[in-house]
Amino acid sequence: MSFMKQGLVAVGLIAACVGLTSGTAAASISPDPYSSTTDTGRLAINSVLLAGTCRLSNVAASAIGGLAGGARGLITGYTISGCSGQIQRAQTLTTSRNPITVVLLAGSTGLSNITILFTTPFGECLYAGTLSGTWSTPTRTIAASNLRLGLFVMLRGLCDSFLDVDATIGPIGATISNP
Repeated sequence: MSFMKQGLVAVGLIAACVGLTSGTAAASISPDPYSSTTDTGRLAINSVLLAGTCRLSNVAASAIGGLAGGARGLITGYTISGCSGQIQRAQTLTTSRNPITVVLLAGSTGLSNITILFTTPFGECLYAGTLSGTWSTPTRTIAASNLRLGLFVMLRGLCDSFLDVDATIGPIGATISNP
C-alpha cells in the first residue's frame, strides 16, 4: 500500500472513531441536576445471624446529573429507622465528608462507600463496601445489592463475616433515562 493510501486510511479511521464517540449523549435527567433531602427507601438484610428490614428516610441526594450513558452524584446522608427482625438499631456513617457515590451507567447501578453500623442481640458490627445492580430506562428508583457486604469492624459480641444486603431508594423526585 502506498504512503498516500496509508494516510487516507488513517484519516478515514480517525474520522470514523470521532463520529462514533461524539454521538454519545448524556442521560436525560429531569430535573438536571437533581438534589433532594426527602427521598425514602428500604434496606433488607439477611445472614446467618441477622435478618430484617429498615426504612430509609431523609435521603440527601446531591447534584445527581446526567453523563454519557447514565448519571452520577452523591448521597450525603440518610436516616435509618423502623428496623425489624434481629436489627435493634442501624446507623449510617455517611456524611457530606464521607458520601456515597452513586453511578448509573448503561443499565448498571453502583453505590460505593457504604458504611452501616448494626446493633443486634448478638453484637455491634460495622459493615462497609459497595452495592451494585441494574436499571432500565426510564427509572425513578435506585436499587442495588451485595450478597457479601463485608464486616469492617466487630465492635462487640458476634458478627457475621458478611451480609446479604438489598437497598432501594425511590421513587425519587427525578426521572433518569438512558438515550
